Amino acid sequence: ISSHFAVQFITVTPTETSLWTVKVPNEVKGLLGSCVVIPCSYDYPNPQQTPTSFTGIWRNTKGDQVIYHSVESKILEQYQRRTKLVGKLEEKNCSLMIENLNQNDHGPVHFRIEIGGYDSFSYSHYKASILVGGK
Repeated sequence: ISSHFAVQFITVTPTETSLWTVKVPNEVKGLLGSCVVIPCSYDYPNPQQTPTSFTGIWRNTKGDQVIYHSVESKILEQYQRRTKLVGKLEEKNCSLMIENLNQNDHGPVHFRIEIGGYDSFSYSHYKASILVGGK
């Protein structure tokens, strides 16, 4: 008895299960003197090895100024001690809180992630506009 086996190979092209993506609202509104939170989550292509660190940076689009960084001295002076991450970058949460809103906070901002031992990316095409209203 002879048997014939047909062996068929299927080539599977690996696809990026995730890309450099971010979810932020188009705009957030806050009252003068109050605080506002910009909800933010991000994703990135799966690295070959475990990342060593995460640094989240928020910038405004007026002169591409840093409004949040984990190193306070890198933050534009008018934002120092008023901005903080309320999410954990390791959990892909980049939500930002801005306290004591003032009229200068008005305008679009965007997020940048720097992943130690891997890569970095600026989500500059995904802006959240901060609208500051009166009391």
